Amino acid sequence: DNKGIFCYVLNMKGLKYIRTPRPYERLWKNLYVDKNLEDEWLERLNDLKVFNLISICEGHPGNGRFSKGSSPHIYLRMKDKFVAPFSQRFGLISDGLYKKLIELFKDRNTITDIEYRIKFNTTNCKDCPKREVVIHIRARKKRASHNMDNSTRKWFIKKIIAVEKFDSFVESILLNGNQVS
Repeated sequence: DNKGIFCYVLNMKGLKYIRTPRPYERLWKNLYVDKNLEDEWLERLNDLKVFNLISICEGHPGNGRFSKGSSPHIYLRMKDKFVAPFSQRFGLISDGLYKKLIELFKDRNTITDIEYRIKFNTTNCKDCPKREVVIHIRARKKRASHNMDNSTRKWFIKKIIAVEKFDSFVESILLNGNQVS
């Protein structure tokens, strides 16, 4: 039972506020996460060298707040110190990155994309232009039940292994200058 548990949470503007967990959440290291996400998965995704975990969801069946249901996903953003080398070498490494992405993530149950974005902001230009590299990894199938089924569990296990391999691959080409084939 989550009643009586409060946590400071940052909203999209970076402001702290207090809230209680939703029925499908639990507390993990002062963050609310979906109940069925395993601690080991969260630890591994928070221990990447090149990417930060920015969102993870176990997916939810269609009811209440998630009336249409949602799919499991893992979203990552490249750490700032890697963005400049990525930007400088993008033309040289993009084909190799794409091949590695296909090798590690392509299957009939997953949609994966990488976005290399350049953002301009007219109100706060101290960081303009802001470059970001974001990876979205989504299961094609929405969750059908409240309990995590075995296929969803296997999906997370496979994708976390793939994320770790991709993280190591990107680190090797950005820090060590390894060639992309």
